[in-house]
Amino acid sequence: MSSARGYAPPVRTLAQVEEAAAAAGIAHLVLVQPSVYGSDLFCMLEALRAGAGRHRGVAVVGAGISSAELENLHQLGVRGVRFNLTSPDGNSLEGFDEIARKIAPLGWHIQFLIAPEDLRRLQELRKRTAVPFVLDHFAGLTVAHGQDGDQAGVLRELMVRDDYWIKLSGFYRLSNDRGYRDLDPLLLELATIAPDRIIWGSDWPHTWFFPGKRGSPPAYAATLAPLERCLPAELRQKALQNNPWRLYL
Repeated sequence: MSSARGYAPPVRTLAQVEEAAAAAGIAHLVLVQPSVYGSDLFCMLEALRAGAGRHRGVAVVGAGISSAELENLHQLGVRGVRFNLTSPDGNSLEGFDEIARKIAPLGWHIQFLIAPEDLRRLQELRKRTAVPFVLDHFAGLTVAHGQDGDQAGVLRELMVRDDYWIKLSGFYRLSNDRGYRDLDPLLLELATIAPDRIIWGSDWPHTWFFPGKRGSPPAYAATLAPLERCLPAELRQKALQNNPWRLYL
């Protein structure tokens, strides 16, 4: 790990997130590799082992990873790889083609953390692999981008395809409202466009607030409130249960 990383992550345990999730009615977790750890998967893999098969993971890997190493990650519960195009600690698109080729036989997906300006870039990447794409945090769209803006239009174009998924997460990164109500129209529209390809994420432990310059992180259940407020029961079940089971099986 680089000494110049963006923040020093505090200790957060699997037991802590399991307890918070259980209180909100969540029994299974997807652990996403934080950008600050790069491709050092030690913490995530230890948590997956401790979970004894209950949870899944999304990893950051290098292009030189072997098929045997990927198979080992699969056995531990990893089901996707992440490319972070926004963070100073991110991995950009280094090794994209080789990694996509290697994970395709495993049925994995590629998760992107992007800025909305990168959406058209994904259209070019889409031509290079059939691996499903998962767009983290509403693809970075904020209220300022507007539902009628260019980036919102590109996101709609992508989400009508059956190889793009959207993660309803990171609300506090995108909203100007403490209850995230200004994101309600976008949430409902995306759920309507792609009801079978929406998934929810808590973004716990809320690294957006590290190292304490943005106030206190929200309660775990607070990140579920927008779905409970905006989506009918059938769509909530898709986002929280049916769709994740298919993506992370």
